Amino acid sequence: MITGTTYQPEIPTTERKKLEAFFSIFFLSLFFAYPLSTFITKYVLPSSNIVSVLARAWVLILGLRAIYLNLKWKTGLYGTPFLIFLFLWCVYSVRIAYDTILNAHELGSSPALYFNFAILLSFITTIGCFTKVAFWKWKHFVKVLFMVLIILNVLIVISVVTAPTDYIIERGFRFEGNERLNPITSGMIAAFLLVLIFVKVHNGQISKKTALFFLLLAALSVVNLVTTLSKGPILFAVLSMLFILFRLLTKGALKTVAIIAVGVIGVGSIMSYFGIVDIVNLVLERFIGIGERDESTAERILLYSNAWKQFLAAPLTGDFLEERVLRIYPHNMILEALMALGIFGGLLFLLYYIISSLRIVIVILRTNVHIVSLIVFYGFISSMISGSLSMGPEIWYCFAFAHVFYHQYLINRQAQTAVLHCVSS
Repeated sequence: MITGTTYQPEIPTTERKKLEAFFSIFFLSLFFAYPLSTFITKYVLPSSNIVSVLARAWVLILGLRAIYLNLKWKTGLYGTPFLIFLFLWCVYSVRIAYDTILNAHELGSSPALYFNFAILLSFITTIGCFTKVAFWKWKHFVKVLFMVLIILNVLIVISVVTAPTDYIIERGFRFEGNERLNPITSGMIAAFLLVLIFVKVHNGQISKKTALFFLLLAALSVVNLVTTLSKGPILFAVLSMLFILFRLLTKGALKTVAIIAVGVIGVGSIMSYFGIVDIVNLVLERFIGIGERDESTAERILLYSNAWKQFLAAPLTGDFLEERVLRIYPHNMILEALMALGIFGGLLFLLYYIISSLRIVIVILRTNVHIVSLIVFYGFISSMISGSLSMGPEIWYCFAFAHVFYHQYLINRQAQTAVLHCVSS
């Protein structure tokens, strides 16, 4: 059960609450400040990009503030994983500097983009995520997260329905009503809402009076999730729901599982019957390649193959920041690390990835189901399907928060062991 916190004893209670509130806002801003800003830009300032820039600046400012507070109150989580992260980014920063200065003409993205997303957001801001503060214990956290996800999902579906043109990508029907918000982020937001609803079911937080409301929200999130056709969010949602159903079965909640199964099948059948989304066909085409709409699988295979060839061409030092043919990141962070940093940098990233992933898996399996730990788990799925070392700051945040959750898990386990020892003695 994730309940414990660990602070320095000299921190007053009021300051502890302030820390939890701040890091809650920090966490929510990391994942949702930019998506919210894109809708403000779309509907209020369509000819300007200032709101999106301010959203990124806001996240950076909060990251710097988090670093300051962790140093002030000695709540920074600066153990071995943090040192690996720090050394890895020192190595990667050299590659970024080399290619953006000497090979800028070969890059598919501008050097400024690498500086903003890689150095400022993925590196510096992530340092602030290494904290001992159990921010998810803030009493308003889940309520605020729930409201933000509802607002974003409503905005996503409105933007799709009211869009003058359907943005068709990769010969599939990936609808983007908001051209500033990519399908992966839209799918992520939809998946988070769907999984949060399942978490509420698991925790017994849905009554008969509110069941219809949550069923409609689940249907909304499914529509948004499937129309984005993003593999990472869909895979995350499916795995998370199966895990929660398994937990319910182990608790003996067969009736609840049966009701959920009937509801999922019913909603899916109704949407397919009325042509809202042909769920089965769309998902199969996206994941298995059935049909002729989806070219992304072939493109990913090309990216993986070329990235591996670039690594073999320069196994010690790495070759380049990007895959040289399509001039984008390879959509797999392990391959990208090998391609850009060579064998030593690649193994360093792999070590950090394995430690982080093992820790979040332990937390998920050995503690109560919590939406934040599942959100963190999403980053590990995304890192292998669409992740980027430089252009995916949310994934780095997830890696860091894996250690935050694991730290709290150890504190709780030590406390429980101490209690049992006192009782037995």
